[in-house]
Amino acid sequence: MNELNLEYKIIGKDKTLVVIETGIGSSFYDWYSIVEELKEDFTIVLYHRCGYGKSQDPKTSRTTKNIAGELNCLLDKIGIKDKFILVGHSFGGLCVQNYAKMYPHKLKGIMLIDSTSFNFKQLYMLDTPVMNFHIAIDKMVESNINCSKK
Repeated sequence: MNELNLEYKIIGKDKTLVVIETGIGSSFYDWYSIVEELKEDFTIVLYHRCGYGKSQDPKTSRTTKNIAGELNCLLDKIGIKDKFILVGHSFGGLCVQNYAKMYPHKLKGIMLIDSTSFNFKQLYMLDTPVMNFHIAIDKMVESNINCSKK
């Protein structure tokens, strides 16, 4: 994978490392209040995926496999050698699940927070009229695409 220019921050000084993969449309700044609570007990790596914050625009399709590979390149670039805990929120949870499949030897564990399911399309096949009325997949995809461009 070519050299990536991804914006990141490392906060905290404890030996236990936590890497956070944010959801679609989220910034790592959204995690600062949580990081403030954790920084005494952990070292936290926050980063913006391609197309977010000051990170470069994506040069590959936005698949969870490509995102996991990009995260791995960043962690190699900044010298992360110890096993770490990988946290994934929402869409970031899908990326974390793919990272765990690709690089299981690098992880102490994963934590999924309100993660999107790998088989999320099956959820929309269920007969749930109330959910279908409030959450249309087309509108959610459109919203996520719009948020990812900001």
